[in-house]
Amino acid sequence: MRIDFYVSPSAEPAARLMLAYRLARKAWLAAMPCWISCSDNEQHQAMDQMLWTARPELFMPHSCASENAHAPIVIALEAVPVQNGSVVINLRQQIVHPTDAVARIIELVCQEPQQLETSRQNFIQYRKLGFQPQRVEL
Repeated sequence: MRIDFYVSPSAEPAARLMLAYRLARKAWLAAMPCWISCSDNEQHQAMDQMLWTARPELFMPHSCASENAHAPIVIALEAVPVQNGSVVINLRQQIVHPTDAVARIIELVCQEPQQLETSRQNFIQYRKLGFQPQRVEL
């Protein structure tokens, strides 16, 4: 399993959502199931809104996990991916615990101090689980 930490130069929370949107689009165009794991209802709604409006000319089929966990792009809070080969974009504070369905985990790092510390701790946790996460500078 591949685990990447995408490091944004921005400290703005909205930049993380836009990055999640772009990565979800990339996974969708590659026909890979994508699971966006949100930290709370507000973030969940913002991500859903962004998928509808960021590029109106490009509809990206998506759903909430509670409505359709098999959609090409799934937005979730607590649930875990059910589709094999899923790319998980993690917006939560906690790590994503790997399952057989997960092919790749992407952690999104921004320059906000609390988020940086959380990302460092997540990096350490993945290493303790035996993974070799990679850092990707944007």
